[in-house]
Amino acid sequence: MFRGVKSLRLDQLQCRLTDKIMAVIIKARITALIIVEIISFFPLHSAKSPVIPPVKNITSDNWHHILEGEWMVKFFAPWCPACQQVGPVWSKLALKADELGINVGEVDTTIEPALSGRFMVLSLPTIYHVKNGEFRLFKGSRSLKGFMAFIKDQKWRDIEPLPWWKSPGSYLMGFLGLMFKLSVLLQNLHELLTVTYGVPVWGSYTIFGVVVVATGLLLGMGIVFLSDCILGAPSYPVPVQPMRKVIKEEPEEEDDGDGGDGKEVIKENEGNKTDQTEVRKRVAASTEQ
Repeated sequence: MFRGVKSLRLDQLQCRLTDKIMAVIIKARITALIIVEIISFFPLHSAKSPVIPPVKNITSDNWHHILEGEWMVKFFAPWCPACQQVGPVWSKLALKADELGINVGEVDTTIEPALSGRFMVLSLPTIYHVKNGEFRLFKGSRSLKGFMAFIKDQKWRDIEPLPWWKSPGSYLMGFLGLMFKLSVLLQNLHELLTVTYGVPVWGSYTIFGVVVVATGLLLGMGIVFLSDCILGAPSYPVPVQPMRKVIKEEPEEEDDGDGGDGKEVIKENEGNKTDQTEVRKRVAASTEQ
C-alpha cells in the first residue's frame, strides 16, 4: 500500500512538472510572437510614403478639374516619337509647377479617345493652356525654357481662346467626343470578330451594315409611334367636288351616203346647233344669277 501511495505522488509531481514546462513553452511562444510583431510593425511605419507623380493624369472622370485655375495639358500617345521627346521636358516642367503657380497634366489618347475628340486633337503631341475655363492651343518652343517663358511672360495672352462652340465644355464637342469613343468601340469589335472569332472582313462589314439598317428602322418606327401618341394621327379632309349641271345632248343624226369611197358622211343639222347654243346660253345665265 505504501508503494501505491508513493507511485501516486510521483505521478502527481510529474504532472505538475509537465504543466509548468508547458506553461513556460507557451509563454516563450507568446513572447516570441510579440517580438516578431513589434519588429515587423516599425518598418511599416518608418517606410517612406509613396511619391506622388508631378504630372497629373487627366481622364474622362476628372477632366472638369482643369476648368479651375491655370493648367498646361498635353495630349500624347506612347507610340508617338515626338511625344517621347517631349516627355522628359514635360516631367521637368511639372517639377516647376509650384514655382510657376500652375498645374501640369497629360492625357493618353489611346486610353481616353473621348477626350481626344472633345478637345479636337488632330495631331500629336497637342498642348493646351487652360486659364479659368479658357482654352488656348499652345504654339511655341517645346523646351523647358519655352514653356516657362510662355507662363512667366504670359505669352498666352497673345493667343485667341477657343470660341464657345469649340470649347471642350460645349455640348457639340461633348457629342463629338462620344462619336470618337464609339468609333474606337466599333474598331475593337471589328478586330474581335475578325481576329478572335475568325470572321472574314466582308462578313464583319455585313454584320455592321445589317445592324445599322435595323437600328435606323427601329428608330424611325419609334419616332413615328411617339409622334402619333403625343400629337395624334393626322386627319386629312376629304375634298368635295362642286355639283355640276349635266346637259344631255341628243346624238346628232347621221345619214348614210352613197359615196364612191364607201365612207359615211355626217350631215350637220344647223337648226339643231342653234337650238343647243341657245340652251347653253340660258344655262350659263342662270348659273351666273
